[in-house]
Amino acid sequence: MYRIFKMSLSCKIGQIARFFILISLVSCKNDVEQKSLIKSITYTVDTVRIDLDKNQLYDYPRSSVFKTDSIDYFYGYNQSLHRLDIFSLTEGEFINSIPLNTDGPNAIDSPFDFFIHQPDSIFFYGKNYSLDIINDLGIVFGKDLIPSSRNSSHVGKQKVGYLSNSVHFKLYVDSASNSVFFHSYSMESIPNKSAYYEVPILAEINLQMGKVKDYPFHFPDSYLLDGEYLGEYMNPNMVLSDSLIIYSFPNSPVVNVYDRKNGKLISRTIESGFTKNTVKSLPSETYSEIHLRLNHLIENPYFYQTVFDPYRNLFYRTHRGEHPNPDLNLGNLNFSYTKDYLTVMDHNLNLLQEIELPAHKYDALSFFVTKDGLYFPYTHYLNEEVKEDKLVFHIYKFHFESED
Repeated sequence: MYRIFKMSLSCKIGQIARFFILISLVSCKNDVEQKSLIKSITYTVDTVRIDLDKNQLYDYPRSSVFKTDSIDYFYGYNQSLHRLDIFSLTEGEFINSIPLNTDGPNAIDSPFDFFIHQPDSIFFYGKNYSLDIINDLGIVFGKDLIPSSRNSSHVGKQKVGYLSNSVHFKLYVDSASNSVFFHSYSMESIPNKSAYYEVPILAEINLQMGKVKDYPFHFPDSYLLDGEYLGEYMNPNMVLSDSLIIYSFPNSPVVNVYDRKNGKLISRTIESGFTKNTVKSLPSETYSEIHLRLNHLIENPYFYQTVFDPYRNLFYRTHRGEHPNPDLNLGNLNFSYTKDYLTVMDHNLNLLQEIELPAHKYDALSFFVTKDGLYFPYTHYLNEEVKEDKLVFHIYKFHFESED
């Protein structure tokens, strides 16, 4: 089964799906005016557009990117047809689709997330909580790979679940260690803080040995206040990039980078110059009041994930700013008055630039990096310029200014 590590290795639904995930290419130049704070680097913005037919989507809330030396591929899960659609970002064209089965020995559930290890070995973490592997024909050759018991001594007998999704923590497979990385979480009730926060937030599962390694990363003290909780800010952000583990929390501008090779951890507070940098807590008795939790989400900033750009040796973080006038007497708040921001840092997490992104244009949760630059899907749910016959990305290309 584990030979895979030796192998070459309509559309409004998509917008709404991405919103609820948060809560529970022919290329042409496009010079976009932006607001930014620091001028140590410059950037340009290109546009990639791919023509679509009626069976393809302009928005793929669950996606993954596979990179080669010459071509970068975008894989999107097509929920309506239960298949993977494959596009060449480099050539700006649709390549083909991988049909997925709903019954029989090759049945695959709709995914929380998936990871392209190689085109012929794709890891699927389904909503039935099964980790499966398919090839490029949709044939399953690895089934239900997560061990039934944790085989770990760090969290006692507490029942622990594993989570992966396209927003907070994408599935990651490390072929060198035959391991898969998940966000691990307690199945205790969140108000039972002493038990819930005892579980480390990251687990490495060795598929061959069935053993679990817990990394000593936990929620910060701001989540442990008596009589208070943080509403919809309960999912940590985690990104793995080769040996780097990049983690943060949505209520804080602190970025943490851990290198698995040398065991070194760097933590920096990278505050925004555009928005607030703190999130107020809610009284614990409001835990069941969904409308209060949503209002709380909108009236406070939300810090998204940080990713590493190995081609330019930079880090990128996005975050959403708070509602500018959170007057609850006016009724429930909405996201139409909030803005998204991009923060650029060097390899030591020093702040280089902060940019106010165009309002309501990008999905600021699902950005990714290739050798061509930083890609943003042009699919914000309030974007009136979205066209259902085009898959569109804006690519930010950063350049260091020459010193005279």
